[in-house]
Amino acid sequence: MATRTKKIERENVAVRILIFEERGAWFGVALEMNLVVEAKTQARAYKRLIDAINGYVAALKQEHLSYDLLRGTPDKEYEKLWRKGMTLYERHRAARGTLHGHAVLSPFQVGFQLVC
Repeated sequence: MATRTKKIERENVAVRILIFEERGAWFGVALEMNLVVEAKTQARAYKRLIDAINGYVAALKQEHLSYDLLRGTPDKEYEKLWRKGMTLYERHRAARGTLHGHAVLSPFQVGFQLVC
């Protein structure tokens, strides 16, 4: 009797995300995935973005598509916002102060492990 073994591959992936407010609406962006969501609150934008990322990854797995699709080229506008957010974040960290008067820009990375 022959046995079949399936090679299980694990790959760690990090996705840069932004959560920001513009004209009364909150947006969540996964930069390399070119996913954008809109919501009425910051928390809801974050939740919708995480759900969209999970759905995107699930679709890749289901269709046996390349995970290279998670490493796209970000839109230039969002890349610029990411850099601005990182600059504000670094200033905040250096000063250990607050960001009063600044729009909320959230340069985060979320990581997850893909199992093929």
